[in-house]
Amino acid sequence: MILPVLFSILSFSTLSAQDRDVFAPFVSRLKVKAEESYITIAWQDTEDVDGTYLIYRHTQEINAENFKNAVKLAELSKGTGIYLDYPLDTNTYYYAVLVRDSNGKIYELFIPFRNKSITGVAVTSLASQEQIAAKITGISASTQEDSVLISFTSSKPDRNLILYRGTVPLRTREDLIHSQALRTISSSETGIKDFPVPGISYYYGIIDSSLVKTGDVEFTPGENATLTPVEISLGIRIGLPESIISRPIPLPLLPISRAIESGEPLSQSAIPVKVLKKPLSPATIKAVVSILSSIPAEPPVVMEPHILDEDRVREASGSEQYTLKSILDNEFTEQRWERSEELLNNYLSIYHSEDIEIRSHYYLGQVYYFQGKYREAFIEFLLVLDNIYTTVKPWMDAIFTKLSRG
Repeated sequence: MILPVLFSILSFSTLSAQDRDVFAPFVSRLKVKAEESYITIAWQDTEDVDGTYLIYRHTQEINAENFKNAVKLAELSKGTGIYLDYPLDTNTYYYAVLVRDSNGKIYELFIPFRNKSITGVAVTSLASQEQIAAKITGISASTQEDSVLISFTSSKPDRNLILYRGTVPLRTREDLIHSQALRTISSSETGIKDFPVPGISYYYGIIDSSLVKTGDVEFTPGENATLTPVEISLGIRIGLPESIISRPIPLPLLPISRAIESGEPLSQSAIPVKVLKKPLSPATIKAVVSILSSIPAEPPVVMEPHILDEDRVREASGSEQYTLKSILDNEFTEQRWERSEELLNNYLSIYHSEDIEIRSHYYLGQVYYFQGKYREAFIEFLLVLDNIYTTVKPWMDAIFTKLSRG
């Protein structure tokens, strides 16, 4: 069986040797994983064929001899990279993903670990995801000094939940575009703390992670989504005193608000502080103008679209990374910013690993920047500042410069 496969690959390679070193008309990195009631099939598209992708299922490991008996489950467009199969029984199944080119030719190559599975998988339950998933009720959010406490009740223990935070009420799946998946939490918890940016009103929502994977996202206000927003007051910062006395210009004294040893608040001085305004003399004005004119003007800040090294590799690791790379290689590289914004927001509306989330917010910040949406860009860069500080810092400096110049 191995020899015919190798012969076919060599044949394809020989026919296309003038165009490329290797012709690979098949997907790669096929991953098949059984969940409770469905099976996930994920793969990486081939770059050598423009066409569609056919997903097949069989009760035996699929090969050239038994392929005619395999069941075709779906035909998907390029860039999908994932399919969820819901078997109607608990039998063991094997899968393969083949490529059909624009002329209708199906490349019937079966290569273990690349485009077909060699280990059978089976679901353990025929219940729907809605029946398996935990139901969240009684959600509430309240401020506690520099944090927000989100409380909730779950109908089932030991389920993975995803906590969302957004600046608009969470009511439908589309609202996830304007929200951020903060973290995965256990349904055994009854409350969790969040430390959002002060001065911004936020809404929260919680949903079972399995429903997010399948796209069956539904929010019910007051049950698994908050009805009213919460906001941390400006001036409150983690680890700092609640109030800090500013020194009046031109800084004639340094008010001390707390005792050095005990940290107890001190009564403020009764000495009146008054700033006297006095117009500058002509000689002073002339001197100031002379000093300012001698300072060379700062060159304009020119930022260029930037892609991180992790996303420059030809073969991305995993379907979620491949989808992000597809956006970067097309809309982002071609500077179609409005379309890039739409795709990245849609991409971020679904739960991803922390590393993918960080990089996606970094690219979304760039997309906002090049559209002149500096406030939105600043928020995106602020979200990942602690993770990739040296990379994000120039972008934030550029935003400050743009805003200072109007």
